[in-house]
Parts: sequence; C-alpha cells; structure tokens
Amino acid sequence: MQSCFVAPGTTAAIKRLQEVMGIAVASTLRDRLIKCLGDEERWLVFVGPYEHHSNLLSWRQSLAEVVEIGLDDNGAIDIEDLRRRLESYKHANRPILGSFSACSNVTGIFSDTRGIARLLHQHGGFACFDFAASGPYVKIDMRSGEIDGYDAVFLSPHKFIGGPGTPGILLMSKALYQLGSSAPSTCGGGTVDFVNGFAEKHTLYVTEIEERENGGTPQIIQTIRAALTFWVKEYITYRVIEEKENMYTAKALNRLLPEQEYMGFSEEFEFILAAIEFIAIYGQRFLPLYHFNWKTGGWTFKKREFKDLADKENTSDDANKFASYLTRAKHIANLLHKFPSQREIPRDLDLSLLHFRV
Repeated sequence: MQSCFVAPGTTAAIKRLQEVMGIAVASTLRDRLIKCLGDEERWLVFVGPYEHHSNLLSWRQSLAEVVEIGLDDNGAIDIEDLRRRLESYKHANRPILGSFSACSNVTGIFSDTRGIARLLHQHGGFACFDFAASGPYVKIDMRSGEIDGYDAVFLSPHKFIGGPGTPGILLMSKALYQLGSSAPSTCGGGTVDFVNGFAEKHTLYVTEIEERENGGTPQIIQTIRAALTFWVKEYITYRVIEEKENMYTAKALNRLLPEQEYMGFSEEFEFILAAIEFIAIYGQRFLPLYHFNWKTGGWTFKKREFKDLADKENTSDDANKFASYLTRAKHIANLLHKFPSQREIPRDLDLSLLHFRV
C-alpha cells in the first residue's frame, strides 16, 4: 500500500518523509535529542556521492546517522561499497534506509535503482529514490512490495512538460509511516475527527494517512496541474521522450564537434595531456607542500620547502622545454612520499561551524 503527499518541491517532499518517519527535528534541539537515543532507535541513512543538497543536508539535520557511499570506477554509485557498509551494520539491529538520486544531475549517469533496492531489501532496509533530475524523461515504476521495488520516490513535476506551478510529490510505502499511534506531523483543520477544549488526550485524529497528513487548505489547482503533467508524459510516452533527447544530443554533437579546433602547437597539446596525466598519478604526493587552514579551508603553497626540493633536482639538457618540465616534475615527485600521511583534525575544531566539507 502507498500514500501520496504534495509539497512545495522535492526539498519539501523529502522533509515530509522525514517528518512522517518521526526523525525531523528543529536544529536547536537536534544534538540534545540524539544524546537521548540509543543506537537501536536511531535510523541509519545511506546516501550517494552526487545527491542534491535536499537529499543530503536535510538527512544530516535529522535524527538519523548519515553514511555516504562512494563512486565506482565508472562514476556510478559503488554497489560493493554499499554492500560492505550494510554487512558491517548487520548485527546492529538498527532501522536502515537508503536515499539515492536516481540520476546524477552533474553527469547524467543513471543509478542502478533496482540493484540498490534489491540490496537494501536483502538487508532489511527501505529503498528511496530522488527522481527530481530524471523524472521528466524516464518511466517510474515503484513495484512496491517487490524485492527490487521502491519504498519511496520524490520528484519535481515543475520540471515536466507543462509543469511550472506544480508541487513536489512524495509517494511512499505506508510501512515508512511511523506516526500512526501519535498526532500527525502537522496538526490542523482536516486532520481530526473530534476536538474538545479541555484535554489533548481526548482529541481524535483521522486514521487514514493521506487525510491526517493533509492539514489545512490543500493545493487543489496545483495538484490537478501535477496530475495533468503525468497525463501528458504518459500520452507522449517516455520512449518518445527518450528518442527526442537522443536526437537532440546527436544533433548538437554533430554540429559542434566538426567545428572544434585546437589552436596551438602539437607539442604544447601533448604537454597539456601529459600534465593532466601527471597530476592524476603524482598529484597526491604534493599535498605536504601545501599548508591547510582548518578554519578557512584555504591552501597555501610552501615556497621554501618546494625550493629545497627543487634544488635537489637533476639538471636536464633536454632541448624540448616541455619534456624538460615533465622530467623536472617527475624528479621532484619521486623525492616525495607516494602516499602522504593523512592530516589530523585539530581536537578543538568544531566541524559543524565549517563552511567546507571535511
């Protein structure tokens, strides 16, 4: 069984899920409430490496513990990393949920939503997916209750054809609703069957989930508009939309690629490629030659230490200046440790006050 809710956008749809799960909380109370929770009471939420801020920051500010899964060599969500993390929590007896982007809005790479859902369900978790980026272009089939089905999806119909002015949508399995024995997440008109003026305990709230969680005046016109955007998408069919996308991509590439011309010397071009390759292989070795400011996140080059290393270099008589640059750089790199030791975070540093990610 599923429930559907509307909200101002995908951000609010994800927040609504957190509210009905009972883990949304004011930021001023979060730290104090977490201290009151046992490990078995606290949700464990897995997120991907390319989430919208909505699907990352809101979970971090909830009562859940957030674990980020990395990328694999193909730029997709690392399924094996997720498997290892799930295995490591196998005996923790904690509620588990995965909340992943169905498609990266950075690279356009689709996530293996079925494989992720299957893995989460095999470990007793819930599988939730953010379709904000890919929703207008792909078929969304929840298959709720199946091993590779989705337990919740959130999306932004305003990105669909005819969608501006529509609300965000949360479609979720009723198994995720944790407020059945308590008051709704937002109490108000339309959420109660009976209220008296004497005691809260005598208030009778509506039992039907969608009704009790739809307090106040609903977004009637916006919701109708959202339904029509799905009707338009189904009428066109997602296959036709996909064919159009591929056609536009091919047309753009065919027009642009023949016109791209590198203006410069071939030796310089080869040097640029070799320099990029050099950074990929040796880049981490040079990190100790930079000072990191833990308060600002700024990096400062240590000129004196670099000069000491540069003075140790072997002189090269190579007539090709580009080749001599690379020879010099490789010599300096070989004087440095292949894998520099990890910097220790200062004990007096409050990570929550930083404007960059550690």
